[in-house]
Amino acid sequence: MLMNAVWFKQIEVASLEVDGGYNKPYVKLIEAKNTRGSITAKIELHIHSGKNITPEIITIEDGDDLEQIVNRAIYQNMQIGTITCGKDNQSIEVKSRVQMQFFTRMMQLVAWTQTSLNA
Repeated sequence: MLMNAVWFKQIEVASLEVDGGYNKPYVKLIEAKNTRGSITAKIELHIHSGKNITPEIITIEDGDDLEQIVNRAIYQNMQIGTITCGKDNQSIEVKSRVQMQFFTRMMQLVAWTQTSLNA
């Protein structure tokens, strides 16, 4: 008696997808330097390139607005602060403009309160 055997070929497909992918702000310091008194840094950001989002290295300086440079909403209210370019100590500060505005208003309130108390 012959039994009909059925053979299946199993194919496994492996894939890896990062949770959140390119939908979160990404900033990587590549290099900071001081050239004739001008302090700049090269950073890697996720930038729109046609229909794709790709990592790209750009040069920035203190005060640069990342949303304006990259033209992506995920970098909204992110501004470059202090750039440190020491030999063994390179860093950048990324500030939130919302926090800066809040701090400025708090300082104005404190100054107004002190002025009112001294009057």
